[in-house]
Amino acid sequence: MSSSASRRFALLAGLVLLLAAIWFFAGRRSPGSDEAAQMAAKPTPAAPANSPVAPSPAPAVGGPVAPAIDANADFRSSLDAVSAFPNPHNRAQEFARVLQRWLAHDPEAAVAYVRALPAGTLRTQGVLMSLDLIASHDLDRALSLAGELVTNRDEGAFYNLLFARLAQQDVVAAVQHLARVPVASRENAVRALTDTWAQRDVSAALEWAQKLPDPDRVFAVESALQTLLVTDPLRAIQLAQESLSGAAREHVLTAALQKLTPTDPMVAAAIVSKLPPGETQTLAALDVARALATRDHNEALTWIKTLPAGNLPRLALNNVLTEWTAQDASAAGAYVTQLSADLAQNPAVDHYARLIGARDPQTAIAWAQTLANESTRVMALITIGSAWAQHEPAAAVQWAVTLPDGAGQTGAVTGAFSYWQQRDPVAAQAWLASARLPADVKVRLKKSP
Repeated sequence: MSSSASRRFALLAGLVLLLAAIWFFAGRRSPGSDEAAQMAAKPTPAAPANSPVAPSPAPAVGGPVAPAIDANADFRSSLDAVSAFPNPHNRAQEFARVLQRWLAHDPEAAVAYVRALPAGTLRTQGVLMSLDLIASHDLDRALSLAGELVTNRDEGAFYNLLFARLAQQDVVAAVQHLARVPVASRENAVRALTDTWAQRDVSAALEWAQKLPDPDRVFAVESALQTLLVTDPLRAIQLAQESLSGAAREHVLTAALQKLTPTDPMVAAAIVSKLPPGETQTLAALDVARALATRDHNEALTWIKTLPAGNLPRLALNNVLTEWTAQDASAAGAYVTQLSADLAQNPAVDHYARLIGARDPQTAIAWAQTLANESTRVMALITIGSAWAQHEPAAAVQWAVTLPDGAGQTGAVTGAFSYWQQRDPVAAQAWLASARLPADVKVRLKKSP
């Protein structure tokens, strides 16, 4: 589904996986403050040079008192070193491990470090980790910090994660917290809240969404309708046409028609015929044509006549012919043959010739010979040669040279030979050396890539 909702879901899923990986690599069982204090009091062996937060050696008994350990400095230097790791996977893994320990030890110092990082993947990772951890125990603080830390779209995904979680816990509270989201990130928060709410109660989510001011209303209504269309695509189409416009409307219509068409193609067909020209109508019409032809090709052909003149009827007819040829190739070919020899027939001839030429070239050749118009017949033969050559290039080329001299022979040989040249250039060139072809054609074929 090519819609903003699918992209949002993919983004949210990816971020959830990212955070899960971060916590997995870092180890959620890092010590708390009490355990950290106990560990700090225990003698520890010297750490490798590349180990983050290497401990200082314990002072000798009775000797001078060692200076206080600056843990924040150790964390900072360790993260600085991690940023130079050449392997991105290792860099992210170690960055997460060290930053998690620092957040547990001194969250304010860790956040200050993250705030100063340059834009990039490590900063995004640090922002998401910091805000997620702080939000788990201090939501107000996390929202305040997010207003300072979030500086781009990737970091703004924190609001997707946060408001999806808040909506699962308490929708009313989640709605109240929306007021604290900066304008640049409100779409993230509104969509996440609505998506989650609509999964439980789409009617309530829609009612709330309709009362919001724009642009929040558009984000929320579209998100709710993306959930509604899964179970009631017709209702989602009606509401999208009443409540939305522009890209949001097109996104919902496209997704809802994709859901409706397989189960009720006639209802979908009636809707598609009334849509304004554009990508949404074109894509939906192709789906409808295919669905109708699977059930009854006569219904499909009748419906095509209701489409506005232009390229759309031709594209829809091609889809009908694809399904019809799979069911009854002879009947589909007879239909194409009786079309008037004009702009309507030529595209259909080319499409049918490509379909039948690939699966049964001898039948395709016999069919092409029944075409009354010479130029249409030549076009069909050239197409058949290319379709045949995709799986039997040598046979297709050897057939093509038997055609009468002229444009038909030249076109068929050229198209078929190009496939042979790609598959077996040695055999193709050996054949060409002794082939009885016009000199100019041989020169052209020798230059084939």
